[in-house]
Amino acid sequence: MYGYIKAKKYDAMVESLVFQTTVLSDEARLALLFLEKWGMVQGFPDGEDSTGRAKIGLMSIPDLINRAFMLSEEAYKEIQRRGWSMEVPPPEIVKDR
Repeated sequence: MYGYIKAKKYDAMVESLVFQTTVLSDEARLALLFLEKWGMVQGFPDGEDSTGRAKIGLMSIPDLINRAFMLSEEAYKEIQRRGWSMEVPPPEIVKDR
């Protein structure tokens, strides 16, 4: 979700600044990336057509979502195990003097 505020810019201009009110975790963004990559192509063998050629069926949407989230969870466990991520402090707020 998004929100906005009006901010004065220069003397005669008011600008609308848009900001996010909800932020997805890295794991959620990775899961959405997997869904984007696989959404139309993740298939499985589904028998043969009348000429004997292999048919490919698409995964059901719930199975596709479950697979993306399971892979995301496992990938992040491995990233943490390898030490490929780090915690950083939030930005420091400096008040006007």
